[in-house]
Amino acid sequence: MLRDYQEKAVAACRFDLATHNSTMLSMATGLGKTVVMIEMIRLCINKGGRAMLVAHRDELIRQPEKRIVDSLGIVPGIEKADERSECYNRVVIASIQSLVSGPLGIKRYTKFDPMQINLLLIDEAHHAASPSYREFIKYMQDGNPNLKLVGVTATPDRGDRVGMHYVFEKCSYEYNI
Repeated sequence: MLRDYQEKAVAACRFDLATHNSTMLSMATGLGKTVVMIEMIRLCINKGGRAMLVAHRDELIRQPEKRIVDSLGIVPGIEKADERSECYNRVVIASIQSLVSGPLGIKRYTKFDPMQINLLLIDEAHHAASPSYREFIKYMQDGNPNLKLVGVTATPDRGDRVGMHYVFEKCSYEYNI
C-alpha cells in the first residue's frame, strides 16, 4: 500500500511521461523511493513491458531485488560482476559499473536490446549526469526512442554543478523533509 505522497509521486511521474520520455523524482531519504520505483515497475510489467533498474552500489541492487520478489512475486535478473541476467527476465537490476565494463571495448550493456526495455529506472539519479551513466542512457535511448527514463534521488544537486537537465527533461515530483 502506497502512502499518499508516494501515490502522488507515481501519478505525477506517469502524467509527465505521457508527454516526455524522461523525468526525475526527488524525495528525501526514508520516504520510500524504492517503493515508488517498484510501483512504476509493477505498472510497466502489468502492461506487458520490461523494466531495468540501474544503481551504483550493491545495497541499492539487493534491497529492490528482495522487495520485487516480496511484492511482485517476480525474481529479477541481476547484472552485476559475475551475475548475469537472462533475456527472459521481465525485470533486470544492474550495476552501472558492470554495464559499462567489457573486454576489448565491447560494453556489457550491448547484450541488452533497448527495444526490449520499456522503463529504465536510475536509483540515486544525481549520478546519472556522470559520463558512465550518460553513455549507457544514450545507448538505451538511441536504441529505443519510446523508452521511458525515470530517476529517483534524495539529492538532486551535484557537487560538480552538472545539471540534471542533461539527463532528465522534467522533475515531476519533489518531497523534502
